[in-house]
Amino acid sequence: MPDKLHGTYYRWTGVIDGKRTTKTISKEVALECRRRIRNYKKLQQKIRVLLKNGLDIAPWKNQD
Repeated sequence: MPDKLHGTYYRWTGVIDGKRTTKTISKEVALECRRRIRNYKKLQQKIRVLLKNGLDIAPWKNQD
């Protein structure tokens, strides 16, 4: 191993078997992780909108 590391390093941090873990990953894997995180955030936003719309038209809200 060289005395001094150099370069760009990509790391993933998550929980495996209840323990926090950090792994060094390739650039390609990092880009795929980024894509999946972006998709997950979009899905969360769509779910928030669905919940809001569902609550806006909930039958108990139209009771007099």
